[in-house]
Amino acid sequence: MPPKFSLDGYHGEVMAFITRFRELAIRDKQWVYADFRTLREVGPAGALLLAAELDRWRRLRDFRMHVVKSKSWDQNVCRLFDEMGLFDLLDVDNPPSFGQSDEADIKFVRFRSDNTALGDKAKQLRSAIESIAGPVPEASNLYRALTEAMSNVSNHAYPEGESYEIPILKKQWWMAGSYSQPDRRLTIMFYDQGVGIPVTLPRKHTREKINGILDKLGLKDDDGARIRAAMELHRSRTDLDNRGYGLFRDIRNYTKLVDDGRMRILSGTGEYIFRPQETDRKQREQIISHPIDIGGTLIQWEVCLPEV
Repeated sequence: MPPKFSLDGYHGEVMAFITRFRELAIRDKQWVYADFRTLREVGPAGALLLAAELDRWRRLRDFRMHVVKSKSWDQNVCRLFDEMGLFDLLDVDNPPSFGQSDEADIKFVRFRSDNTALGDKAKQLRSAIESIAGPVPEASNLYRALTEAMSNVSNHAYPEGESYEIPILKKQWWMAGSYSQPDRRLTIMFYDQGVGIPVTLPRKHTREKINGILDKLGLKDDDGARIRAAMELHRSRTDLDNRGYGLFRDIRNYTKLVDDGRMRILSGTGEYIFRPQETDRKQREQIISHPIDIGGTLIQWEVCLPEV
């Protein structure tokens, strides 16, 4: 594994590892050992991506994972994974045990995964978030976005009849969150391993309509630009065929309503970052292209909660 497993500045290294892991894991009767001993730092989005990838294969192969040489791991990294719930998510048969982390100021919504968008799931998420962060401003907007994210996976992320390069867990999503007490920063992340926004967008809208939006925004047609175009192309929430695009409206609106909000979407090879409080347009909206497909869609939003 690369020393820094983070999608902030190390996207290429992280995705090179994920791609290699997928190549090995897809082989029949192939056992794969991921060497965590080289890992020194983990970012939140990278942690969710890794957790989902490992969870995919243990579910598809129907086996319990086993941790080896954990005493040789970086102990802060190992504690972090323990507190984030990685070993529970993967149903590890010999989970390492640790005391309090050096980063006790950070609390986590532990990894969770499901393939439904039922109302009780959203309620459970709300309870988990408020248990670590307390009351959340504009809470109804936040939880509507979470519910929409789950519904989007069910309705759009895994289209019927689609061919996938690697096996999938139909309608599966993964979620995690954290709250940093010193700076009162709440981070929530949601990930699916579906076809991605750049693929679904032209299936919902004509090429002329998409090109018109891209021309209006002054963007060339690539995955990052298509994520940005999706913000403009959503329809009414009552239009079930395009319901998923209401998700972007909900998240964008929420980041506008709170202090120091940030929305980040990675899908395909594209990345879109939105910081509504920035006065500089280039800093307010960023579109990035990466060389390796993330294999689905990862949504991350962050807010600074007010002092109680």
